[in-house]
Formats: sequence, structure tokens, C-alpha cells
Amino acid sequence: EVMGFIANAHMLAGFDPGLRRRWALKLSAKADAPRDLIAAFAADQFAIAEPVLKASPVLTEALLLDLVGRLSSQHQRAIAQRRDLPAAVSEALARTEKADVVAALLRNRQARIAEATMERITAAAKQIDSYREPLARRPDLSPRLAWRLYDWVDDRLRAELRAKFDASHVEAAEVEPAAAEPAPVLELVPEVAAQAAERPGRADAGPTPQALADPL
Repeated sequence: EVMGFIANAHMLAGFDPGLRRRWALKLSAKADAPRDLIAAFAADQFAIAEPVLKASPVLTEALLLDLVGRLSSQHQRAIAQRRDLPAAVSEALARTEKADVVAALLRNRQARIAEATMERITAAAKQIDSYREPLARRPDLSPRLAWRLYDWVDDRLRAELRAKFDASHVEAAEVEPAAAEPAPVLELVPEVAAQAAERPGRADAGPTPQALADPL
């Protein structure tokens, strides 16, 4: 048993990396694994840390946030692939602004990503094309962000977005119609025209409806 060999997580560095990896694999799925030991494996070299970062149920949101803040891009990508990733951890990963890490996060359909985080990633997708495809295919992409993304993706992804969302929204996004010139109130409501024409001092009131009705 692993714990028979390791009395303290600080002893890990003295063991062969191949052995540490086997222990990390063994403990990565165990909910009762010692927290300090799992945290030590998570911060180890990537080959050892990977299974723990991707799957260990012992890694709490607080631990994950700490790890995101101090580990390498490889470690961060592994965290981005966790099932049921909390929204706060997704936000921390997005804030690294590392394209490979954010793209890995977007490809994880089970990661919870807040709308505000999605909005920032969508804005960045205008310049970072590796975000576009995984973003367009996320099940939690809102129509509002989908149509913002629409202008920046290729025809294949546009077709997918049209199939996924109401096509009428796509048409509205493709061509922003010019604002129609409002019709004068006098043309819309004849009664108002009559009242305006009867008011004194209105040189521009024009002929009254009665005058228009009288023959020449």
C-alpha cells in the first residue's frame, strides 16, 4: 500500500519519478487519499501530476485555484480538462490568457464557465482563432455571444451556428439594418394633423383636412 511507504508528502522527492507516477495513478481516483499527499503529487513534474490534476476528487476548488496560480501551462491544461470544473477555476484559467490553456478549457464540455468569462473569451476570439471552433461548439454558448462570434468564424462554423440557433438572428447579425426614418406623426394620425392645423400661429401647419376635401 502506498501509504505504507510514504509517511509524509515531503518525502516524495526522494523516490524515483517512475514510482511516484505509479502512486499518483493509484491515488488519483480515491476520494479518501490524503490531501497533503495529493497536493504534493499535483505540484510534482507534469508526468506525475497529470492524473491527479485531471481526476483527483480530493482537489478542492481552493486547492485548484492555488495550483492554477503557481503551476506551468501543462499543469493548467490538465486542470482545464477536469470533469465538473467549478466556474471560479474556469475563470482563473481564462485569466491566464494562455491560448492553449483557454482552448483546452473551451473543449471541456463539462467545465462550468460563467457568462462574464464567456464574454471575455468571445471578445478575445476576434484575434485568437484557436478559440473559435471550441467556443462555437459549446453547449452553453448563449445566442447573444454566438452572433458576436458569427462574424469571426469560417463558413462551416457559421452553418453550425445557424443550425444551432434561430436563423433569423443570424440574418440580423450579418446585416445591421439602417434605422428607418420615423414617419411624421401628422402622417400617422389624421386627428393630430387636424388639431395641429387649427392651432393659431402655426405657419407650417398646412391646409386643414376640410380644405383638402373642398373642391377647387
